[in-house]
Amino acid sequence: MNCPVCDNEMKTVSIKNIEIDYCDTCQGLWCDKDELERLAMLGRASLESSPIAKSLIKDMQDIRTQKKSVLLCPSCEAGLEKLNYSYESDIILETCKICNGIWVDDGELSEIIDYMYSSK
Repeated sequence: MNCPVCDNEMKTVSIKNIEIDYCDTCQGLWCDKDELERLAMLGRASLESSPIAKSLIKDMQDIRTQKKSVLLCPSCEAGLEKLNYSYESDIILETCKICNGIWVDDGELSEIIDYMYSSK
């Protein structure tokens, strides 16, 4: 499966029985339906020692600003649509309306965790 942002091949990583696809180049994540919530619920401490720890830090701005205008789903190749996480968080993710997967740019998972725990 190729990354929708930089077209490099992503690798599948397993974190506490949650399999996600991770791009080493742009540090983005592809989460199938329901995986993003499960991943975020693990919390920052669990993820900081995981194979995707680099994706928690928003440090790939050059790649993000050069992002294609339309990203294609790495699973079914449909166009991804923008989605405001939890409707009012101002965290803009890209989602596939066909297979319900979600693209998470580097740093956004950390923003989601912060939002989840500040909303409680």
